Order: sequence, then C-alpha cells, then structure tokens
Amino acid sequence: MTRKYGLLLKVDVESGKILESLHDSTGRVADITTAVEDGRGHLLMGSDANYYLAKLKL
Repeated sequence: MTRKYGLLLKVDVESGKILESLHDSTGRVADITTAVEDGRGHLLMGSDANYYLAKLKL
C-alpha cells in the first residue's frame, strides 16, 4: 500500500519551468486535483471528487 502525498506545482505556462512547489507529506490534501491563484493572495484548491474548496493564504 502506498502512502498519500500531496504535491502542488506552480509552472510558467510559456516556458514550462517549475517556479514553486508546495508539499504535504501528511497526505491530508492529496485529493486536490485543481488549483488557481485568486489574484488576492490566495490559492484556491479543489477536486471533482470532493465537496469542498480549500483556500490557502500565499
């Protein structure tokens, strides 16, 4: 059995270069599949498999 691990990458859309990464070694947010910056200093994270939207202050 594999352990859950959350990993989120910020990627430059033009160059494909990884700009930043966030790691969750506890696996608490491993089911997040989509994330977007809201333009107000927060990262919104969600998934079609979850019934919530997570908000992280950057």
